[in-house]
Amino acid sequence: MIGVTPSPLRAEPRELAARAELAPPAPRVPLPARSVGSPTDGSLEGGVPVKQSAELRLRWPAGPRWGLPELVSLLERAALAVDRQFPGSILLVGDLSRREGGSLSGHVSHESGRDADVGFYYSDERGRSVRTPRLLPVTAAGTVPAADGLRFDEARNWALIEAFLRDSNVSVQRIFIAERLERRLLDYARRQGIEPEIVERAAVTMQTPGSGSPHDNHLHVRIACPEEQEGVCISGPAPVARRDRTAKLEPRAR
Repeated sequence: MIGVTPSPLRAEPRELAARAELAPPAPRVPLPARSVGSPTDGSLEGGVPVKQSAELRLRWPAGPRWGLPELVSLLERAALAVDRQFPGSILLVGDLSRREGGSLSGHVSHESGRDADVGFYYSDERGRSVRTPRLLPVTAAGTVPAADGLRFDEARNWALIEAFLRDSNVSVQRIFIAERLERRLLDYARRQGIEPEIVERAAVTMQTPGSGSPHDNHLHVRIACPEEQEGVCISGPAPVARRDRTAKLEPRAR
């Protein structure tokens, strides 16, 4: 006798509907983060927020703190690098971008998830690190008029710049900072015997913005477009060539 395989029973429409209600929803796959457009005319897709840690504090915990994962991880690694070299250091991070990017009040850029404002490190008259809840302007002499006894901490601030430039995972395109403070940092690096290649790169990467804030109370770091986002992310003007900035590589009288 030839065996007959029974056909599978077909579920009734009501049963199918009940199964659909009991089934868990399909997992949501996050889209890759993208910097769309330029820092001055763009948007952000799939950005991630900066989170506070022992080495990093947010000036505005509920503010514009979103960026490309590459930018956020750079800030975290740099804060940790400075703390390892100078234990107890805390990096104060200000504005990044809004969650979807776009125009941000008080800023010309910060639209595409590649920009972050970072507070300076300060120290007291004994050289001890001092944490401040706000961004304080610094004079050419390195003093802080708004707080007696406070100074621009050249050692920690250079360590931060160096951590940005030596990061092997992210390319830093620009660091906006007041020229008088840029000079102090470059002079400090030379006195410390830092490799000329790093000092030259710092001189090219650090720039004084042509408009907006003078950046004498914070620095502004901008990362380059990720390679895989070519055609979507617009880099913007490249940093000024070294031949146009050779004066910054020469010793200066104090």
